[in-house]
Amino acid sequence: MTKTTCEGSYMSDNHMFMSSFLLVLVFLEVLL
Repeated sequence: MTKTTCEGSYMSDNHMFMSSFLLVLVFLEVLL
């Protein structure tokens, strides 16, 4: 979140965000 964190932790946080986002998309696909 903050720019003071190293690039590695930022990338892992971004990866977690993307995976959760994809999970929500799949969930919506199943509902629809």
